[in-house]
Amino acid sequence: MERTLLMIVCLSAVACAPTDDGNDIVLSGDNATITLGLRNPTVDADPTVGIDTLQVDVVVDGEIVVTDTFDWPDGSATIEGIEEYGVVRFQVAGTDGSTVRSLGRSAPVVLGPGEDLWVPITFLPVNRVFALTTTMTEQRSKHAVVPLPDGRVLLAGGIDANRRSSLDSLETFDPVELVFSAPSAYFDESVASPAVAWTGDDQVLFLGGAHTRNETTSSSGVWRYDPVAEALESVATLASARRNHCAAQFLPNSILILGGPDTGTSGDILRYYTDTASWTSTPVALHGGLSSEDTQTCGVAGDGTIFVAGISPDTTGILDPFSGQGVGDTFESITPGAAGTFVSHPLLVPLDDVTFWLGGGIDLDRSTVTSAGQEFRMEAAGFVSGTPLATPRQGASWAPWIEAGWIVVAGGYADVAGDNAVNKLELLSPATGAKGPTVDLDRARPGCRVATLPDGSLLITGGYDSSTAGDAASAAIMVPYLE
Repeated sequence: MERTLLMIVCLSAVACAPTDDGNDIVLSGDNATITLGLRNPTVDADPTVGIDTLQVDVVVDGEIVVTDTFDWPDGSATIEGIEEYGVVRFQVAGTDGSTVRSLGRSAPVVLGPGEDLWVPITFLPVNRVFALTTTMTEQRSKHAVVPLPDGRVLLAGGIDANRRSSLDSLETFDPVELVFSAPSAYFDESVASPAVAWTGDDQVLFLGGAHTRNETTSSSGVWRYDPVAEALESVATLASARRNHCAAQFLPNSILILGGPDTGTSGDILRYYTDTASWTSTPVALHGGLSSEDTQTCGVAGDGTIFVAGISPDTTGILDPFSGQGVGDTFESITPGAAGTFVSHPLLVPLDDVTFWLGGGIDLDRSTVTSAGQEFRMEAAGFVSGTPLATPRQGASWAPWIEAGWIVVAGGYADVAGDNAVNKLELLSPATGAKGPTVDLDRARPGCRVATLPDGSLLITGGYDSSTAGDAASAAIMVPYLE
């Protein structure tokens, strides 16, 4: 069945019946009305400056299936050719000739016959970071950021604005209501930068982390968060207290935790036992010369084997969790001593089932922060050169973007000591080498975290402001556009 939708543009400068904020695009058909609600949730952005044309696209599986362009603010248009219902994404672009100046996307929505829909779209000038009008419920940096299945973003723990103590609180950001809210749930100890894993029923596990001033004390806590009930509970204790560590979930019920000062050559296996409905942590020895203490990051390949990135050939390799005396009882390095450039505090991004990209970090040979990229190939058990970052940085935050293979990188530090913040955000495709925009953050945000919202907007949260010794409750947003 083909639908013909008459579009009526109702922005603040147009004399027509507005909704609450007067910034809607109404798609009216014979059986249903779809209202695209354009929102500007920022302090000082003006997405209407310089635009004389609007374009509305209907996107299915990443491809534009129907589009129309019309004059703004006085034009109107008819969109034809939506021949079937399904999951779509709406995109609205404000242009000046051929230049896209403002953009907004919807989260994926399901179109059905006879259904009236209101579809929120954050519409902003492209590739610029703007402070949100709403603020977080608590000032925080170096917190965990977890996109939840329902589209919200969970923020957990972190360091306070003055970097004097860690936090025991959580909060969520709702991308529809555009507000932060705090569930009535707390860690039973304060914690910063915990590792994150998932249970088989979409609950979040937080593992270890740092607490107290200067992040010099490690936590052995394990907590489970239920996003539906907004409840947090302690479920286990790690065999070793850990900070600056990583978690590799090689089975739905089995997680290997590696890294952290004073942890020697041991790792922790956290397993869920269905007969007792409980999580239990067990120490395991690491063989082949791999030192947990020198582990920087880790990732799980498609076959469940684990890539461990350390600071030397003797602490980098592949662990097979299915060897030895059974799952998780003995870990053996099947390829220790892989040659490559060894860095601390790099980003690690899986490119496919057998390839990992590492970017940035501290070049230990030169004692400098690097922008270099490299790939680790599991099949060859070795490194090859990879896509570099646009900006040298260590300790940055990254998230996958909505375009396949693209990631966003934000914040981090330009020096080894972590005193000078990188005030930049960049988009890139490590697998292809393609580069997107590199833009300034709205302010310096040491310890900030970035997450991709369901509509493709980027949420940047927290990060203390060294110029004011505070202001870490502010958050910012960006709508990316790839030329």
